Amino acid sequence: MFPPVAKLLLLCWISLGSAALGHGDPHDQIEALDALLKENPDHVDSLLERADIYRRHRHFQEALQDLNHVRLLTPTNNTVYYLIGLTLLEQGEFDEAENALQLFISRSPSSPRGHLALARVFTQQERHLNAAQAYELAIENQLTPIPDHYLARAHAYMDAGRKYLSQALVGLEEGMELMGPLITFRRLAIEIEIDQGNFQNAIERINMILEGVHRQESWLVKKAKVLSAMGRNEEAKQQFLLAERAIELLPERTRTSPAMRALSTTIDLNLDGETHEKDVINEPATPP
Repeated sequence: MFPPVAKLLLLCWISLGSAALGHGDPHDQIEALDALLKENPDHVDSLLERADIYRRHRHFQEALQDLNHVRLLTPTNNTVYYLIGLTLLEQGEFDEAENALQLFISRSPSSPRGHLALARVFTQQERHLNAAQAYELAIENQLTPIPDHYLARAHAYMDAGRKYLSQALVGLEEGMELMGPLITFRRLAIEIEIDQGNFQNAIERINMILEGVHRQESWLVKKAKVLSAMGRNEEAKQQFLLAERAIELLPERTRTSPAMRALSTTIDLNLDGETHEKDVINEPATPP
């Protein structure tokens, strides 16, 4: 048994929550919770905290043992079903994770975290349209828009098939209206335009980016590739030459980096007359 003061201090430490427990030695964290649970085995908050630590360190069976204990103690505690679903998801038990998360969502339909976790389950199951719809619900219920969720939704629609590319693009436009023209949104929008064969739209989007960026070489190459795919080979050549000149003006350390070497190789190949339509999609990753 703990003296009252020691017990109070331990409870205060535990109550700092998973954010505080996310730092430091997990063994020390577990030992502190073990000590409290030895005195009070049914302390729900401590069980949830310990389960979350176990999950984050991939001790899934121990986490599920604590969570199932909480579920029996407090069947109306909805958080436990979310944590069970999250643990099963990370363990790779996707069907069981879906069941737990669907139960959580049925009780908390406006919880973004539940829809986000379910979207991850659907993605693992290759149910991409379901994943996109889950991201839709998460985004609808978020007070503050999060760029990664808009990107994930767009990728889910893209993975669902060509007929959903327009919905992916609409979602990115929605994100740009809310959060501004983030380069990650614009880059993916260009890829969707290309996938749809909307090359002129892709060119216009690239031109808008070129107006506002200092480092233009990768975007000039992208524009050249799109022009080549449109059969506008002379214009494409001029863009490749501009990109080549932009690289030559870079400091030597930047110019000789692996990314710039790869981009220079792409330019050389295309200027040698080896431009192919497939190159519009497949090019080395380079900074904006």
